[in-house]
Amino acid sequence: MLNLIFSKKPKTVRDVQDLGFLSSSDHKLICCSLAIDVTVDRGNKSTMKYDNNKMNRTGIEAELRSTDWDEVCAGSVEESWGRFKNILLDLQHRFVLKVKYGKSGKVQWLNYRALKYVRMKHKVYRRYMDRSHVA
Repeated sequence: MLNLIFSKKPKTVRDVQDLGFLSSSDHKLICCSLAIDVTVDRGNKSTMKYDNNKMNRTGIEAELRSTDWDEVCAGSVEESWGRFKNILLDLQHRFVLKVKYGKSGKVQWLNYRALKYVRMKHKVYRRYMDRSHVA
């Protein structure tokens, strides 16, 4: 049986153990320790993002009209793509406003209706667990 663990740094994977077969399957379980340095920045509660709804569209259009596209597309595909991407990133940096979005601490899919139904579920469960309730 062949078990492989790929790592770019050789000292990242430690203490590799074979734990045997997984139930009645022919697959084996492997347990290992990973030595990884992780830094988590919890100090910044807001992020800056580009707001494409608040961009200077006329400025971008004027810059794109004045661009020499023959010069941009000259050379290999990789070089042309690099120049084109740099032009777009430069235009975004100059003409699209950056706004600060604060992190609210709630998950994005938890909108008003979903939160209403979660609260209703908790209320029904509290009634169910309440011994003094008639239901």
